Amino acid sequence: MGIITAITGNENFPDGSSKFHLFACGSRRLPGQEAFIGMAAQDPTRQISKAGMPTILPAAPGMREELGKWTNGNYQVAEGQVLKAFGWKKPKGVSQATQGHIYLQARENAALRRIMFNTMAWNRGQFSTVFVEGRFDILTTDQLRALAVNFMANATHLIEDPSHLRVFRIHEVSPEIVPVVEVVTHNVVNSAGEQVAVAAPRRRRGMQL
Repeated sequence: MGIITAITGNENFPDGSSKFHLFACGSRRLPGQEAFIGMAAQDPTRQISKAGMPTILPAAPGMREELGKWTNGNYQVAEGQVLKAFGWKKPKGVSQATQGHIYLQARENAALRRIMFNTMAWNRGQFSTVFVEGRFDILTTDQLRALAVNFMANATHLIEDPSHLRVFRIHEVSPEIVPVVEVVTHNVVNSAGEQVAVAAPRRRRGMQL
């Protein structure tokens, strides 16, 4: 079990709104419906649990609750658990929100990464940046399909589009310990002219952002 730390929630200020959420996703190995990480941690059928009590913080200290709140929590997740980080921001007067998805897979030997999301940064707000941090790989759409993770077809451009740089910043806190090695099967023709399947190891390449 690895530890994932995340500050998630939403804020609604005079100059605009933003939200950042972390979801637990089902896969072939670890099935389950997509759910907020905090809700998944309460489900006894999921290999996810809270590591200590989360801290609930108002979006704007000393101001009314309607402005939103943030939850700062640590979660224990099983090796191979797929997670989805989602960020959304809409400044006042802008017709279209900026948003993005990134899918992650927990792995104890992965690089320690921090995915950061800039909030509205209102001068009375609690945070200017929130984040998710842990040892995980960043997944491509092909890898999601191989893992049997359900995701919306129209979200594909949100996952791998370079516009991610307008939504998230990704920082590698410490390097990968051991790379992922996948077994890839391909067909070759042997000396008898027959097609045979040959398996070969290959280092898995994650998304480069």
